[in-house]
Formats: sequence, structure tokens, C-alpha cells
Amino acid sequence: MKILMPILAVAITFSAIITFGRTEAFADEQERELFEQSQEIQLERATEILEKFAEQQEQPLADPDKVRDVSIFLERLNRPSLNEIRASTLRIIDNASTATGEKDLPKLETLSLAEKLNAKEVILDKADFLPAFFVVEAAKRQSHIGRVIFKQSYVHTDDEDRKFVFYPGDAWGTCFLVAPNIIMTNNHVIESKEFAQAKIRVQFNYQRNSDGTLKDSVHYNLAPSLFFHTNKVLDYTLVGVSAGTENDPLSGPPGGHWGFYPLAHALGPQAITPYEGMAMNIIQHPNGRPKEIAIHNNKLDRALGEHFLVYTTDTQSGSSGSPVFDNSWTLVALHHAPGEVKDDKWVNNRGIRIRSIINDLLSSLSAEQLMQLGLSEP
Repeated sequence: MKILMPILAVAITFSAIITFGRTEAFADEQERELFEQSQEIQLERATEILEKFAEQQEQPLADPDKVRDVSIFLERLNRPSLNEIRASTLRIIDNASTATGEKDLPKLETLSLAEKLNAKEVILDKADFLPAFFVVEAAKRQSHIGRVIFKQSYVHTDDEDRKFVFYPGDAWGTCFLVAPNIIMTNNHVIESKEFAQAKIRVQFNYQRNSDGTLKDSVHYNLAPSLFFHTNKVLDYTLVGVSAGTENDPLSGPPGGHWGFYPLAHALGPQAITPYEGMAMNIIQHPNGRPKEIAIHNNKLDRALGEHFLVYTTDTQSGSSGSPVFDNSWTLVALHHAPGEVKDDKWVNNRGIRIRSIINDLLSSLSAEQLMQLGLSEP
């Protein structure tokens, strides 16, 4: 009974705070009604828990979870006006555990929030939590990525002198917008102004809806006269894109509709030096399929020399020219090829460090071209 009386006092005090704790004016009668309804629900639940605990005092407290209920419920309310009643409740519970001789019952005042709420949950191996902005930023980045396709037939001869015929609409690679009207891809995807002008166009929004149907995609012709720069050693190309589309011209440059990734962002304060094990996320058109994203089993193995990185992220033919991002969706590299072979098996893929590409641009382009890329001030 000595234990029961303080518990009933807690219930009465808690009821008073729930009912009369709000002193500010309500905007209207509807707001007052909603508030009172929510308080009634809270009071019902609190009273139920307190009564349950009071009944339990007739028996030894064998189950620690039964006395945690009150503390957890009050903690979740997180109302500053209830601080005093929380402390009082915790003292009563601790006194109850001592009085009943349950020495193993945890003293709730000493438990952390994690211990109170997640005592039966653990992190396995290492934490895999990501902030919610991961999916928000991913949605933004994916819209910048396009598919490089042929607009005329083309016969390609590979390194083994084999010939392959590509027809209009066939996929050739991946690209992404780095300025309102400039894309980046690989040199081996677009190696010359002539090839860009005569053979290639880019397709944005080639991806599926959640029900599996294809979205409406948009095609753009390239405009190498607007901008063109390539480097065979670092295997990258930057080329201009026309402002209109073939079928239904959109106003302004394509980046105004699909967005773009400013290269200067890759040099910003959020950029980090690549390290072994960091995530390497790739948005791509593997084998020319609708846009896909690789974010599992995607760790950086190591750097290869000054300019290249190798990673375990999946890619396929058609992924060349894809952007490689870290988990903050900062651009890290430009994917361009398979990586290393061990025991007659490919074990990783390879990309060019974006810092190496930007350094080459800074040393190679005119002030006007750098301004077009946002790498210098007007």
C-alpha cells in the first residue's frame, strides 16, 4: 500500500498536467477540440499503464519490462512540463523494485534512452544507417543522367578487329549534365566533334515507373560547336547539347528541365579524399537498359596511381560515362572501364578521379570555357 499510494498520486498529477498543462490561446474551436481529444487519448493510455503497474505491486516484480512502461511512455511524450512527474515516477519505480527485493531490476534513472527503448535491438557487424537526405539527393542526381544513343547507323570495329553494327536508337553509353547545356561522358564514347555531330544524340528520362511502364523520354541533339573538349588519356569528353528537343522543344537548355551537377561542387567542403571501403554509387544505363542505380556491394578497393580508382560497384557495357558518387552524392569519379583480373576473373571496375579531370580542365581550357562550366568567376 505504501507503494500504491504514491502511484495513484502520480496518476492524479499526470491527469492534471495533461488536461490543464496548455496555457496558450487556441486559434479556433476546432483546434481546441483536437487538442482535448488527443489529451483524452494520452490520459487513457497513461492511466491504463499506471493502474497496471499498481496492480503489479501485489506480486514480486519479476518482469523488468512491466515497470519500464511508465517511464518509456512519459519519455516519449517529451513534454517539458512533465519533467518533474517523470522524475517522481522513476523514483517510485526504483523504490518499488527495492521494496520487492528484485535486485536485478534495472534502475531506470541510470539507463540511456537507447537502453530504455532498444534493449533488444542491436547493430550487426557495422552500422548501415544513412540519413534521409540520401534518397532525396539520389532523386535529384538521377535526373541529370542521360543515355547516349545513335541517331544514324554506325559500324564499330573493336580492338580485336571485330565489327558490330549499331542502328538508330541503339545505346552506346551513359552521360550526365555538368552545366545547363554540356554533358560529360567518356572519350571512347564520343571521341570527336564530327562523331558527336553526325552520329549521336542523348536521351533523358529513359527509366521506368514503379509499375514497370516506361516514362516519356526526351531526345536532344549534340552541339559540339557550342562546347567540345576531350582527353584520350583520362578518357573523358565534354560536349554541348542543343537547347531544343527533336519532337517537342523545351524552352531553354536541357539543364533547365533535368538539372545538372556543377563540377565545382566536387571541389566543395563536403568533398572528401577517397578512402578504402567508402561507398561508390553509380547511376547508369547498363547494357542500354532504362536507368538503374548500383548502391549495394559498392566499395572502393583502392586508388590506382594518381588518376584512377577501382571499386566493386556493378556496371555493364553501356555504363561507360556514368557518374560515380559517394554517400553524400558528391561526384567522385567518371566510370569508364572494367578494373582488374584475378584468377581469370574480373574483381572490380574502374573510374577516373573527378579531381584529375577538373585539374586537366583548369590547365587546358580558356577562361570563357571555364566560365561555361562554372569553374571560374565571370
